Amino acid sequence: MVFYFRSLGGDMEAAGEDLVSQLRRVLYRNQVELEPAAKIGYSKRDALHDSRDTLAYLSKMLLEDEGEGEADSAQQQKPSFQGLFDELSAIVSPSESSDSSTEGSDQSSGFEVNLGRTTDIHSSLMECARAVAANNVAGFYDLARDIRDAVALQSTPLQKVARFLIDALAARLAGTGPQAYRAISAGISSRMLVADARLPLFAIVVNFANDVILRACAGANKVHIIDYGVHCGRQWPSLIKAFSVRPEGPPQLKITGIDLVTVPEAFVAGQRLAAFARSNGVQLEYCSIQSNSWESVQPVTLANELLVVNSNMSLQHMRDEWISVNNPRRLLFESIYKMRPKVFVMCVSNASFSSPFFIPKFDETLKHFTAKMECLDAWLGWDSIGDRDLVEKVFQRAITSVVACDGLEQLERPDKYRTWDSRAKRAGFQPFLVGEEVYERMKSQWGGYACNKNFGCGKDENWMLLGWKDVILCGMSAWETKAQVL
Repeated sequence: MVFYFRSLGGDMEAAGEDLVSQLRRVLYRNQVELEPAAKIGYSKRDALHDSRDTLAYLSKMLLEDEGEGEADSAQQQKPSFQGLFDELSAIVSPSESSDSSTEGSDQSSGFEVNLGRTTDIHSSLMECARAVAANNVAGFYDLARDIRDAVALQSTPLQKVARFLIDALAARLAGTGPQAYRAISAGISSRMLVADARLPLFAIVVNFANDVILRACAGANKVHIIDYGVHCGRQWPSLIKAFSVRPEGPPQLKITGIDLVTVPEAFVAGQRLAAFARSNGVQLEYCSIQSNSWESVQPVTLANELLVVNSNMSLQHMRDEWISVNNPRRLLFESIYKMRPKVFVMCVSNASFSSPFFIPKFDETLKHFTAKMECLDAWLGWDSIGDRDLVEKVFQRAITSVVACDGLEQLERPDKYRTWDSRAKRAGFQPFLVGEEVYERMKSQWGGYACNKNFGCGKDENWMLLGWKDVILCGMSAWETKAQVL
């Protein structure tokens, strides 16, 4: 098996480098290097064609009852945190009489900003984060005002992320992080789910998972899929369609959809999926379970069913060892292993936002979402501004959760794919064989988008990785239980 590794320079340590920085440098040195994804004629039109069943399902089922004024009403309901920012800025900023010279302002805040280059925006955002961590209110608002002025009329990916980060830092400093997260969530409409489903990352992750499941279920008459993080069931229309055209005929299909109690779509997904399945000649039974403690859920399984367990970019919503003594993620993996599934498909967002140390967490957030925003810009650059704005709102919500919230109030807690790999192996799982053709097809799809060389792919053992430039955005893997000793 081929591995690709990257080196971020020599082994010389920077003078005064702290322990966290040293550890991060070693980890990055051993990161799998992404190779440019293949470009063999896979186009944007092909991508939309591949996900047409998912898009049709979402458009019909999610938008049929949605009023024309939903977006406007949601926007009206969202509180304005810009007003709070301006008010706090006025309180802590020097008065006009004392602001007659630039030198005086610099001395009052202890910071100096020069936003002429990308590196300056990055370093200024890090200074903002340090000011918030030190509870330096005046320093933060002086810096934040300069950054806002510099990016107000610009629209590069980094500048968009900068605006979201400044808003999140202001909410953290004001103690209104949870309220800001709920306000943004209230504005997330069904149309955003449709826009998100058109993105290449979602399409490829779904294609990978469904391809693995379809192969594992070959010849099975009864298939039971347990989906952790089912949401509105948007992964399953394409699999149902594939089952409907199997040479041996479709199986009797059961889906147990598990999600948080705060996700109302999980309950109604059953009726929508059942209607879609009937229209394609597939018999579907759906069971909905809503719980905030997935590790304690005990789905009912039968011996004559071929069992599949799936989680698509949803495990990040679980509590982890930083906020719970009995690590729920470890308990969940042990629970899944006891079910003895034929295959366990796990697709995760590759980022580490669970650190109790704020500055490393902020730096990781800045790099990860800048890469995602650049990827989004490359994909939707020539498309309607509306779709891009909808997806950016989803990014803003995640950034607010990570930066403005801590502990139980932080609902977005992804981990690096290698951390999930260790959890799976400790639970007893071993890699499920996925053919090389799946990886090659993934490369052709990912590399064909926008014909951009910055779309990268990589492999690390049984993990297939997608990224932008040198940032790994997500990892996809398949697992099976070890053979029982008779």
